[in-house]
Amino acid sequence: MGAEGMAAVTVGPRVPPAAAGPGMGPGPAEGADALFVALSAGFTTLSHPLLYVKLLVQVGHEPLPPTVGRNLLGRKVLYLPGFFTYARHIVEVDGKRGLFRGLAPRILSSTLSTISRGRVKKAFPLEDIEHVSNKDDVKTSLLKVAKETSHEMMMQCVSRVISHPLHVISMRCMVQFVGREVKYRGVFSSIGTIWKEEGLLGFFVYVSLSEFLANLTQSETFVFDQLPHPAPALIPNSHLPAERQVAVPTP
Repeated sequence: MGAEGMAAVTVGPRVPPAAAGPGMGPGPAEGADALFVALSAGFTTLSHPLLYVKLLVQVGHEPLPPTVGRNLLGRKVLYLPGFFTYARHIVEVDGKRGLFRGLAPRILSSTLSTISRGRVKKAFPLEDIEHVSNKDDVKTSLLKVAKETSHEMMMQCVSRVISHPLHVISMRCMVQFVGREVKYRGVFSSIGTIWKEEGLLGFFVYVSLSEFLANLTQSETFVFDQLPHPAPALIPNSHLPAERQVAVPTP
């Protein structure tokens, strides 16, 4: 084919793809976050009656008398009511909607925690931190583990500070069942009540040292699972074939 039959092609600088604008749909990351928030809200709704009953038991509210039963040895013992008995009592007092007392602030707390963790992860991406590999020495591995632990702890602390006020409101709404109080109803009215009576510190009660250490342990477990593990080595046995030699981890 001659030069006159060929189309001219203009070579210019590569133009990056257009970013998602206001008129365009959400990207894959935003869609995944929205799906995760929706699934988390659904699971929170389904598990709320169980958490509600568990909280009332933890605060020592025992409206029903124990029942007499026998243990595995045949001895007579007293059993406290189980979940279904306790839930039936709540329905008799407050109706079926009573099982979901404090659900709205709990869903909002979970949503804020998820969104804040995503925002922090985007602002400080973990890709900028070098991951631990088998080629690193002990000092380099510990430095990388410290960076990853700090990154995870930062996300935990930010999400806890943002979502804890709604967690406090949810707990107080549920505990009102004990004294039949109606002090904490909606989210906004509860915020106003706590602010007037206790100030800013009232939104950050129930934060214990054990809870903080539990979050720290969770973060360290997440990071230390990524430490390199030595590959198993074969024990040389001259009298055994290679396929029958035993593999043990190297020290």
